[in-house]
Amino acid sequence: MRKTGSQKPPHPTPALRGRSHATPAKRPTYVPSTQELPGITQRNLIRRLRGTRKHFLHCLKLQWPDHTFAPTLQTPVPIRGHAYLMQGYALRYSRCSPSPLLTSLTGQGAVYQHGKTLVMIYTPYLALFGIFLAHSRAEVVNTFDGPGFPTCANVAQILYPQSIEEVVSIVKNASATNTPVRALGGGHSWYNTSCSDDPRTIVFKTEYLNRISNLDMNAGTVDIEGGVTFLQLADWLHARNASIGYTLVNWNITIAGAIAMGAHRSSLREDSMVAAAAEALDIVNGKGELVHLTKDMTSDTWLAATTSLGLLGAIVKIKFKVRPDFKVYADQKILDEQDVMNGDIYGMISKYATANLWWWPGLKKFHYRYYDEISINDPGRSLQNTFSVSSFEASTATLLLEGGTSQAWLNSLAEKTFFAVWSLPNFRDNTTQLPILTWPTTGFAYPVLIGGLYPDQKPEWEMNLHGYTLELAFPVTIANKVLQRIRQLFDESEAQGFPMTSTYRSGINLKFGKAFPDLLSQVTLTDEADWSKGVMMYDHPSYRPKNGIRYNEPFYHNLAKTLISEFPCRPHWTKNSREVLNLVKEHGRVDAGHLQRFEAVRAQFDPQRIFKSVVGETFGM
Repeated sequence: MRKTGSQKPPHPTPALRGRSHATPAKRPTYVPSTQELPGITQRNLIRRLRGTRKHFLHCLKLQWPDHTFAPTLQTPVPIRGHAYLMQGYALRYSRCSPSPLLTSLTGQGAVYQHGKTLVMIYTPYLALFGIFLAHSRAEVVNTFDGPGFPTCANVAQILYPQSIEEVVSIVKNASATNTPVRALGGGHSWYNTSCSDDPRTIVFKTEYLNRISNLDMNAGTVDIEGGVTFLQLADWLHARNASIGYTLVNWNITIAGAIAMGAHRSSLREDSMVAAAAEALDIVNGKGELVHLTKDMTSDTWLAATTSLGLLGAIVKIKFKVRPDFKVYADQKILDEQDVMNGDIYGMISKYATANLWWWPGLKKFHYRYYDEISINDPGRSLQNTFSVSSFEASTATLLLEGGTSQAWLNSLAEKTFFAVWSLPNFRDNTTQLPILTWPTTGFAYPVLIGGLYPDQKPEWEMNLHGYTLELAFPVTIANKVLQRIRQLFDESEAQGFPMTSTYRSGINLKFGKAFPDLLSQVTLTDEADWSKGVMMYDHPSYRPKNGIRYNEPFYHNLAKTLISEFPCRPHWTKNSREVLNLVKEHGRVDAGHLQRFEAVRAQFDPQRIFKSVVGETFGM
């Protein structure tokens, strides 16, 4: 599978290495220049265009700085059987992701700037077909796992707008031609569900919309553009003695993407839905209009926008809540499984600012991690290791887990190893980079609650450690019943000769969320169950072997089917496969009334429904 995006400008954010915060790089400046383009013989090109008629194009103008560059044809060129291409997606070209095929097939010519217009003059006939061929190949958008792990497997084009005005232009052109479009941030989806399967889809990535401005500590807000990540904002605020509080998620996710997809931290006491911190949203809707919304929890428009699944349009600007910077402690205990299964789970979690549980089913143990605020004068400067591993850790894990696809004892050994490692603090001193060996540990909020990468390590996915996951949210009032049912499934599997363990470095993650009454999030309020006390999110990651087939593969599918069919639940919108999403739909686990209310808002924002995704289409949106 071809890696895409290699032609885009350098990434705006330097890699995080040994810092809890990294300064956003300056926005790149694109200056078009004259360049000679290599060509091929007309005879060879005609062979590749067998069946088409010979017509001529003398000049193709691409409007600047419109990223979609809707062509102006100086000489009309009817193409038999392909006339639609003259107005459709195949004649769009992005200056930020030029196709190598374009430069190899357009014949001898030059690109030059004339005022605000890029003019391409080529050998007659070759130019048009060069562009046609350049866009006849599918582009791929990968998840955070990288090449071979698509989140959008077949799209026509990937664009990188650098201003809100350019986003407006992209969407207007897509609307005019009824072309599917999708805005993407950090690509944190685990599966190929982010875009529609329609191969005409245009994706635009928001990473260059990264301005931060208007910090107002009296109002407790800051303005950010749609491509700003949590890391970028945390760094910017920390330098100004401010913080984003507890409405946060992992460092490599954009805040706009987290709002759109309903992302969350783990807390029953504090607001932990990222959308809960949004005070205003600017959205480019499906008509290419820039719509400004201010927070109104009585308005269906606001309730739809705060977990929109990207179906109302692209969030390009946010007014986000902030607070003075603060410090927290992190502590952890090991609990026997029965102490959790039969305990007061709500009470365990709700008394702390943020808390979660990691389950090790083969060992029948839990890690109980909890955090709360301390004095800003505390000397601690800890940095949590979120995803990074050393080469030795990666090679050891790969050896055990690949062997564990056929040998259960290797999975058991892997779980024991992971459990022992996770029992120690996964923290270093952020100044000296020395490991912290005992609990509790302290430091500024974001480096402790989320953290980043160690300077001598890489993210696990860059070390060829990849995963599947399943995440479903259940009312916290039935958390004990859900866990007991899952334990029953583990026991049944072991009785059949297939003992199951956790094959992920931190176990099975149980997170929790305070209720937030929007329309489509995991923590919204509906009538079929008591969601008012919040939810437990059962997040079951598992190692993805090189052949894609896990040990006792049917267990995972049966687990999902059992939980969805037997309990009221809701899916995480970026962490479930198509199979799981279809099961959720089949069992009616997303409230029909909320879907209708969302659709009414969508009809106003995107009447042509050009903003599409597999997630939305699965549920008729």
